[in-house]
Amino acid sequence: MADCRQVRARRRNHGRSVPAAELADKALRAIVPADRLRLVRVQIAWADALPARLLRVASPVAIDDHTLVVHVADNQWLHELQYLRSDLLDRIREAIPDGGVTQLRMRVGEVAPIEKPEPPPPVQQRPVLSLQPATDTLEAIASIPDDGLRDVIATARQALTRLGRDV
Repeated sequence: MADCRQVRARRRNHGRSVPAAELADKALRAIVPADRLRLVRVQIAWADALPARLLRVASPVAIDDHTLVVHVADNQWLHELQYLRSDLLDRIREAIPDGGVTQLRMRVGEVAPIEKPEPPPPVQQRPVLSLQPATDTLEAIASIPDDGLRDVIATARQALTRLGRDV
């Protein structure tokens, strides 16, 4: 009995579910430095907040305290983006309110291509099962020689039918 108590003592979250996102976030923060995570969050927001034409000529490369450092492809784009500085900063602040970016510093440098993430695939709807199973389904269930297995499959089919209606 003492062994069971020792096993239970090690399971601190036993009986409580923990969202996978929380576990992944905790593991990620243990491995990746906080400044790098901030930069990656800004790069993702950058890709979402800016038009594609600007993604080809400017990219965030570093965060120095509250200043986001952006590399720009050439002097012409640097001059052009100086006019858009406040708009770019507003877009980043809107996308990541807790990012802590208050200033932009732009300079000519190598622009890393940032692709807009592809949208997730559309959610597939679960097929709705009819209340009355198709004839071939009934025949397939009836052909199962093991009575216990046949009952389990028939019960599962009924449960799926109810689940399909309830959703």
